[in-house]
This record gives sequence, C-alpha cells and structure tokens, in this order.
Amino acid sequence: MLPETLTYYKASASYADCAEPIPGPSTDYFGQLAKKHDLYIVAGLLERDAHLVYNVAVLLAPDGGIAGKYRKVCLPRGEWLGGVQPAMNIPYSTPASASSA
Repeated sequence: MLPETLTYYKASASYADCAEPIPGPSTDYFGQLAKKHDLYIVAGLLERDAHLVYNVAVLLAPDGGIAGKYRKVCLPRGEWLGGVQPAMNIPYSTPASASSA
C-alpha cells in the first residue's frame, strides 16, 4: 500500500498538474510491478476526469489490471483549496474564512 497523492509528493506543481487519467501512466507502471511480483498494489494517485481532479486509491491486481478504484470523499482543507474534488456530486463553496487564511 502506497501513500496518497504519491505523484504530487515533493513536486513543484499543483494537484492539477500532477493529475492523470485512470488508467494512465502511473497505473500502467504499478500494474507492471504487480504483475511482475504477483501481488496487489494500492496506489494513492490524483485522477483527472475531464476538468476535475480527485484523490483516488487504485487497486492493481496480480494480473496487472485495475481491480478497483476509490475516490476520496472527505478531503483535508489543503486539498479542496487546491482544487481536488470530493467524490460526491454535491454543490459546495469555499467558506468565507478560508479565503482569508
């Protein structure tokens, strides 16, 4: 099991810059490792879906394919201020106090 947003960690870029489609380059890479070592891997990535960015956990199977994906629902403040979307289709706005923080 790998950490959340692992392609963003120590990057000098935004969440959006580090996001990629699922399947994509990172799932291909971790899928190859899962297949090579005949194991499951959970990779925490930033998913780009059209213009939206999600914090996801992707389960790669021993055959190298994607066995499942979970989009995070409860985001820390820094992620949603950085443009990451919660996995629910509900409208929300930035609290007034957040813009002055």
